[in-house]
Amino acid sequence: MKYNIYHSGEKDKAKILFTPGWNNQINKDFINYLGHTYEILAVSLEGIDPTIKLETLYSPKEYVEELETILDEQNFIPDIIIAHSCGNKFISNLNVSYKKIIYIAPSIFKPRLALRLKRRYKIIRNKAMKKLCKLFHKNTAKKYLGSMDYQSLTKENKELFMTLKDYYPKSINKTNATLILFKNDSEIDIKSALKGAKKHGISDVRTLKGYHSSLYDNPEQILKVINENEYI
Repeated sequence: MKYNIYHSGEKDKAKILFTPGWNNQINKDFINYLGHTYEILAVSLEGIDPTIKLETLYSPKEYVEELETILDEQNFIPDIIIAHSCGNKFISNLNVSYKKIIYIAPSIFKPRLALRLKRRYKIIRNKAMKKLCKLFHKNTAKKYLGSMDYQSLTKENKELFMTLKDYYPKSINKTNATLILFKNDSEIDIKSALKGAKKHGISDVRTLKGYHSSLYDNPEQILKVINENEYI
């Protein structure tokens, strides 16, 4: 599996592992901002990072194992593990020692039944409309093409997208865990996330101002949560 890594910060500081979410490459400005206070290793993986072409369809377990291998190769033992969005699907099952884990706008909790049924209906409808348009040689309306994220993907990435979208880990790393949600996040259902956090025993939940990717626009509020860490 191919990957990109980026280091920032001095080696005598507490260590952070960070992995970004779907279709996101490493945001160096964000990493360097955290690097003023911590040593940070950022890792983006094949198929997730848009700059790395997907050659093979990997399972969630293989992504977890790759992260563990990279940490071993880099001789990097994180004090804090952080991920954003889809990246949380991988850190949630990392088998490494840590002192704190922070899930930012995670897609690890199964959505409410009504939302799952609504999404399933849209998938069936979109497939049916595409077939009808092809049959009658018509252009498919944009609303039947799926999300912008999905439309821009290659065939291989679309398959990975659907695999990961429907993957919700049955158990997660919950020791010393913090969940960060954003009030105006259109990608993550806050009610489902709160229910999932309660189910998995995560009591430290923060709801911050912003949208799904506000950690990059306002890294100060993320650093504030990290600095509150009593375990470091």
